[in-house]
Amino acid sequence: MTGSIGKDITRSRYVQQFHSRERGALLNGQDFEGKPALLISQSFKTGSGLVTVLIDYPLQDVLRPAYSALIRGLSFSFVEFVLLIALFYFLTEKYVLKRLEVHKKAATAMTEGDYSVRIGDPSGDELGQLSEAFDAMADSIQQRDMKIQAVNDELARVNRALKVLSAGNRSLLFAKSEQELLDRICREIVEAGDYLGAWIGFSGPEPDKLLRTAAAYSTCETPDHKMDWNKAGNGLEPVMQAVRTGQELVINDTLHESVHRSLGEQASKFGYRSIIILPLHFEGNPIGALILSAREANEFGSVQVQYLKETASDTSFGIEMLRTKGEKNRLALLEGHHEHVLRNSLEDALRAISITIEMRDPYTAGHQHRVAALAQAISMELGLSEDDAHGIYLAAIVHDIGKINVPAEILVKPSRLTDLEFAMVKNHVVSSHEILKGIRFPWPIAEMVYQHYERLDGSGYPNGISDGEILFGARILAVADVVEAIMSHRPYRPSLGSEVAFGEIEKGKINLYDETVVDACLRLFREGRFAFQ
Repeated sequence: MTGSIGKDITRSRYVQQFHSRERGALLNGQDFEGKPALLISQSFKTGSGLVTVLIDYPLQDVLRPAYSALIRGLSFSFVEFVLLIALFYFLTEKYVLKRLEVHKKAATAMTEGDYSVRIGDPSGDELGQLSEAFDAMADSIQQRDMKIQAVNDELARVNRALKVLSAGNRSLLFAKSEQELLDRICREIVEAGDYLGAWIGFSGPEPDKLLRTAAAYSTCETPDHKMDWNKAGNGLEPVMQAVRTGQELVINDTLHESVHRSLGEQASKFGYRSIIILPLHFEGNPIGALILSAREANEFGSVQVQYLKETASDTSFGIEMLRTKGEKNRLALLEGHHEHVLRNSLEDALRAISITIEMRDPYTAGHQHRVAALAQAISMELGLSEDDAHGIYLAAIVHDIGKINVPAEILVKPSRLTDLEFAMVKNHVVSSHEILKGIRFPWPIAEMVYQHYERLDGSGYPNGISDGEILFGARILAVADVVEAIMSHRPYRPSLGSEVAFGEIEKGKINLYDETVVDACLRLFREGRFAFQ
């Protein structure tokens, strides 16, 4: 402004920028030379009048520190931002992504059948809660799988015992001499039951001291490496004790046997983990023992023992028959005995299977047996023969056997099933038929079970057959099953009561259910001649 000294600048452009201001600042003003500047004005009253001070400051000098500060601030903010992103990624990777990856791997392992997988994340956040829920689900599935495996193992053992019983009956049919009978029984028992060995011995002249080998068959013994079941010495006194008392002896883990330790130690040397000693009788007196050996521990449960006792009883029967009966009497006696044993075996097998199936579904425990009781009562009310009524009863106690193929969590689900889940449940009738159709029964049990969801108007399943195509036994099962289901508690609802059940079958009489069956069922209940136990 040196060029303006001594001049009147009141009307200049420079001063006009402040013409309306007594004081203040103008950021986008111009200095006296027209360059961008920060203008500041301030007025003062003096004795000589009003004095206004004008100050201009080059804008670049004003903004340079601000720019520098801004750049420094932005640089610092950028570093903070980068660090924040890095910290966020680190925390996300550690506390979210890696934990999610653990969940993913665990879920994948479970879908591949590894039910032992666990996440083990007890933190209280949402992922931790999800982990705990996953682990709880895995525990539940594993327990269910263990139960199913235990059921399957038990069924396998029962099946082997049944095969042994059947093999013993075949031996009774075809053996022409006592020695042939004993040899066949030992061989067929081992092969049919997948046991390691079978041995039969008879008491000698000194019954308290030794047993004489009568027949033996083993898949692991050799002439030079052979279990000595003959003498009571060397820890084998329990064998003679079983013969003397007529009571079977079971050792289900020879490696940890404490009561008969010496016997267990000797048996384990041959790979025998389970052994059972079954007394044999002649005319009511003990004469020897049948001894079976198995490679697995806990092979001889209560059901298997029952069937194997029947096998020993059949063997005793065969010995007595061959020793005392003529050929004609022998064949007649054998035929009657064989039919009796066959029917008893079939019924015992069906009951065992029924109980095993119901172990998986506590909510319907007893359902099959209650349906069976009602179906048999209806059959007798309708005048069917005792034999036919018994066949319908047996069909009823296994009519839900196919549920072995339905996941347990669906069977006990406390809410309405999805369409897919319901389709799986409905398919159990097909599974039941597949299981039963290969067993030779005196009655059409497999077909009755297969048809008990069919309805007279063709609206049932699995095949939608109608009136004349449905077996009469299946019609009886259908009514008994519906009545019991409505009157019993279920996971998803309480019992609906007898009147609802009666109303259902009465409403469906003729078009869904057989009229004569419905009327017989209603008579039994309303006259007080039947009630579920």
